Amino acid sequence: MIEINLLPWRKQKKLTKEKRIANFFLLTIAISIAMFFISWLVLSTILNKMSDEVSSLKEKNEDLLQVTNHIASPKPPLMELVKLLERQMDHYHLFLQMAKKIPEICFSTVKYQNNEIIFEGHVLSAISFTEFMLKWPAVNLFSNIKINELKKNATSDQIDFKFSAIL
Repeated sequence: MIEINLLPWRKQKKLTKEKRIANFFLLTIAISIAMFFISWLVLSTILNKMSDEVSSLKEKNEDLLQVTNHIASPKPPLMELVKLLERQMDHYHLFLQMAKKIPEICFSTVKYQNNEIIFEGHVLSAISFTEFMLKWPAVNLFSNIKINELKKNATSDQIDFKFSAIL
């Protein structure tokens, strides 16, 4: 009988099979790495686009907040103008009241300093001054009235007064 040595052929087949398995394993690893990098590139691109969109939306949101705040609150110059007009009306009413002739009282000076008006003058008696202060219609224009000085004039029978009022 003839004997055939199949060992080299089996070895060759075994080596081929191992090579195929190794190549398949390497190919699987290469494909996995390639898929990882492709996924990373795609996801980083998407993330960058979303980040840009978020920043542009934040800018638009800030712009809208500024616009709504600007619309919601009146303009500061307008508010200052309203306050100025109110102060002018108060001054107008004050000078109308001072222009009325009151026989018992005489204002000699009226000064305006640091949002405060200082009145000086003379009156015939302390009672007349008290009645004037109680009945003076311009009193409601002031937030604080303070009598600084009330003394008898040495040269005449009149009483000199000095009082201050805050507008």
